[in-house]
Amino acid sequence: MNLQDKEMARDMLIMMEQLIQTYTKSELEAANKSLREVFHDLNKDMEVLHTELFNLMQTKGWSEVTTASQQEIESEIISWEQKGLKDDKIEPVE
Repeated sequence: MNLQDKEMARDMLIMMEQLIQTYTKSELEAANKSLREVFHDLNKDMEVLHTELFNLMQTKGWSEVTTASQQEIESEIISWEQKGLKDDKIEPVE
């Protein structure tokens, strides 16, 4: 199976996103300060690489980002606010 450059870049981007999630979780859960700092540094480095690859993909036309309208943005904000209100409700303990 031969992957084209576009497919390899997309695969790398997904792997980077997974690594960023793993580094973030590991940083939050590390009990040792030095280890936490290592995960923090790894996370920052991976975010930089992710951004560079994403920008390269956009330059080559391999990744399209659509701009949301003001109405779409406001609708999404309202949706998140309503979700937050639902989650914040405290149910009485019986």
